[in-house]
Amino acid sequence: VDSTMAVDLEWSSGRRGHGGDAAETPLERTLLLHFNALLPVVVVSVCLGAFDDIVAAVLAFQGICLVLLPLIYIYTMQDGPLIYFLHLKQLLCNWRKQVKFAVAGFLLCMGVGFGAFLVVQSLINEEKVVEETKEDGLNGRAFPSAGSVLAIALEFTFVNSLLEELFWRVFLYRELGRSLANEAVAGTLGENSILTSAASWDGDAGSDEGDSPRGLNVFSGDERPKLLVSCYYSSYHFVVMCFFVPWYLALAGFLGLVFLGRVLVFCRENEIFGIVTGYGIHAGLDGAFCLIMLQMYKHFVRR
Repeated sequence: VDSTMAVDLEWSSGRRGHGGDAAETPLERTLLLHFNALLPVVVVSVCLGAFDDIVAAVLAFQGICLVLLPLIYIYTMQDGPLIYFLHLKQLLCNWRKQVKFAVAGFLLCMGVGFGAFLVVQSLINEEKVVEETKEDGLNGRAFPSAGSVLAIALEFTFVNSLLEELFWRVFLYRELGRSLANEAVAGTLGENSILTSAASWDGDAGSDEGDSPRGLNVFSGDERPKLLVSCYYSSYHFVVMCFFVPWYLALAGFLGLVFLGRVLVFCRENEIFGIVTGYGIHAGLDGAFCLIMLQMYKHFVRR
């Protein structure tokens, strides 16, 4: 399947298939992307602030924000599933070479993440964190056995990080990047230029590099989608941290996660590391978080 044709079909799906004015539909879909990117902030705020339920926050975040809305968006694109099948195939074409970096990134980030906690441990009121998280559902009633604790830790480490990488660094990064690329030329150039720009954003239009992901989704060095997705990625973490740690630690965490998000975008675009390495790094940090929580609880299973 010719990649430029696939991009053309995708752009056409913004103008057809939903009815209404041709110029309005792409804007509506762009607004939907931003809504989907900000929805995690709303979900965690409601679940933690109104219902005091961490488990509900995680499940709603994963089910609605990371899975349901992106699938609706993709399946309302013309040939959307095919386009994303080809897109993922290209992203994963060098996965065998990238696995070693993913494993190294996983182990390194788990160790560094847990070590960073030990450095700032004295600044955290661990007793308060434990009591509040227990009140919010992380307690022996919800997880009565060591097996259930292990299961949720493995889910959060490997499944949550996978869903997040697919959402933030594949779906949202691709679609927001295309949207910004189109906006950059829509005011002065015709539709053919818009299609060319969108094809360039997909990275392989006119390329003679075969399956190489080099340059994939790099549009003239445009930092906007990279930083925008990184800020969106960090924003809901900031809200969660505000519930449990002092504001200055939450702010430091926000800035650190913006930087991390940009690093993960770099991995996703890089031919050597790829999104597989980004997943390994993300999983390592999620695993470090689970170790931190277990370190703070200690008596978690017995209560």
